[in-house]
Amino acid sequence: MTVATFPVSAATNPPRSNPCSISSVGSVTHVLPWGAPLTYADLQAMPDDGHRYELIDGVLIVNPSPRRVHQRAVSRLLVLLHGAATPEIEVLSPSTRRFDLGTKRLAFEGAGVPSYWLVDPDEPSLTVLELERDTYREIAQVTGAQAYKTARPFDVTVVPADLVR
Repeated sequence: MTVATFPVSAATNPPRSNPCSISSVGSVTHVLPWGAPLTYADLQAMPDDGHRYELIDGVLIVNPSPRRVHQRAVSRLLVLLHGAATPEIEVLSPSTRRFDLGTKRLAFEGAGVPSYWLVDPDEPSLTVLELERDTYREIAQVTGAQAYKTARPFDVTVVPADLVR
């Protein structure tokens, strides 16, 4: 299972040479392969247009730019976790909530990602899932000013309300 999420640059990797369909995002037109999974090179060829592009099992997912509260939660999590090797963390957005809770959760579970954290900036809350015998099990759920303390991957305390202030 392949899951990739990152900013892209069309200048560094052109799309493959045997395209068969055309896709338009805004005023930019891209040629994409027909009937075949997309590749890392195809993903890199997407425009830098403010949208968030993800490739999951060869399927391109396009979402709008995250809201400020989403970005604030991401920034504060980066500070808390010191940029160390971390669990997979998703900050839920209205446009991606169902995808993050369903498709992406199943993709990470199937790929054997040991820990998946879901942050809801609107509630605010943190749900922690750990892989147990190939299936995610909810080991914690905290909301508002409640604290989640863990020693994995290192000692850290997360308070959901502090992520969005």
